[in-house]
Amino acid sequence: MGSRKHTLSLVAGLLIGSLSMATPMPAAAVDWLKPKTDDDLLPADEAIQVQAAVWQNGELSVGLEAAKGVYVYRDKLSLEALQPASARLGKLKLPDGEPHHDDHFGDVRVLRGSVLARAAVANAPQQVRVRYQGCAENRVCYPPQTRILTVEKLN
Repeated sequence: MGSRKHTLSLVAGLLIGSLSMATPMPAAAVDWLKPKTDDDLLPADEAIQVQAAVWQNGELSVGLEAAKGVYVYRDKLSLEALQPASARLGKLKLPDGEPHHDDHFGDVRVLRGSVLARAAVANAPQQVRVRYQGCAENRVCYPPQTRILTVEKLN
């Protein structure tokens, strides 16, 4: 079986080599032969940057910035107060976002550009956990991300 595989591989290589020498092909025509790379794909923490967590006048705000061509799933964005454990966040307030059909999640709403997530909380928590997930448009989806932020208290 191994020699058959080797023979088929050799024949395919010779055929491709002879075709490329016999007929000049534009570079774009042989692109499918090259392995695909995502050299310009941003790492998850650069594609979606989490800004500071700020508490002011009974409201916690966390900003996110999605790079151009990147979106955040609205329903995958959440905030959770960590310290003190008694801090309870109210309902999360997010922009409406825009409708989007996703091959994996179906019809969803996505957020692009600058996003401000807000929640009412009587006393400033010391830390907050931010969870989110997003995708680079028509390329890849990043795995779910979690960040723990120290809350800045303004007043």
